[in-house]
Amino acid sequence: MPDEESFEGQNLINIVLFHKSKLKKIQKGVSAGKLFTNHERRKLKEYGILIYRKKTWELTEKAKKVIETNRLL
Repeated sequence: MPDEESFEGQNLINIVLFHKSKLKKIQKGVSAGKLFTNHERRKLKEYGILIYRKKTWELTEKAKKVIETNRLL
């Protein structure tokens, strides 16, 4: 039986890599509202990829690590 944490970690990696180009734009200051729909932003928040802080959307530390290294640390 697969380990649930490793499955969730791999799922996070896959989602981040799928949206990597848009997520990198968010890191550079582009509004997530211009790149993703409300539904997409809500899902990315649920997956732990985006966080709403100080009236703006930002990448979580986990998502940043995946972008930098292409794997979850």
